[in-house]
Amino acid sequence: PAPPNLIPASRTLDSLYRTTFTVPPHEIDFSNRLKISALFNAIQTTAADHAEGLDLGYKALHPAGLFWVLSWVRLEIERLPRYQDTITAETWPHRRYRIFSLRDFLFLDEQEQVYARARSAWLLINANSRRVTSLDNLPHPVHYLEERSALESMPDKIHTMSDGELLLEKEIRYSDLDLNQHTNNARYVEFMLDGYSEEFHRRHRMQSLTFFFRSESRCGDRLLLHRYIEPERPSRHHLRAVKAGEDEKTVFQAVIDWLDDII
Repeated sequence: PAPPNLIPASRTLDSLYRTTFTVPPHEIDFSNRLKISALFNAIQTTAADHAEGLDLGYKALHPAGLFWVLSWVRLEIERLPRYQDTITAETWPHRRYRIFSLRDFLFLDEQEQVYARARSAWLLINANSRRVTSLDNLPHPVHYLEERSALESMPDKIHTMSDGELLLEKEIRYSDLDLNQHTNNARYVEFMLDGYSEEFHRRHRMQSLTFFFRSESRCGDRLLLHRYIEPERPSRHHLRAVKAGEDEKTVFQAVIDWLDDII
């Protein structure tokens, strides 16, 4: 039998997944808007739930020594839900792109109007070598919906910052870790947004976010967050987190476009 919220019928229809949830009080900020990190959690949760329903999730891949890792996300926000708003999350595998499996998302209100759109890229990892492996090693092929797109474009390449101000330092601790024993992606988003003051968040809201996950971090690692603001476009901020140490290995990079929005 098909798992709950999957559309039963053909294998193609199974590729579209819809689920509905209500915004809880612990996922809103002081402006009564859904936290961006909560959107990232929703991306991970709906992707994981759908993958389980397609027999391509943790239960199917773990015995084969495989797991999925999120490589990048492009998020575009029309508006953010508020406390007790009902959200419909819709997701589907979009297409295969080089070594990535692309998955799209729509977040909709009760009138089917868009809150936010996202495109994500996932890598298949060999648990023993901790290296990327071919999607051909999956237990069975992914059935993509190539004709259906949440976003039309792919994320632009993010160039490595050569300068920028230090915003914040963070040591990775127990509560940051996920099932694979490295830092959960939504924790990176929280860390990044904590680099901005309360006053800044009261005067701006996020329009879009492009986020690249470059390397994993583990318990005890200390991260340094740097920011560079484009002189010709001050609403566009480039951010880069590195591991403290001699090599300063990049953990994640991001580009945020902000809008003025005084609360």
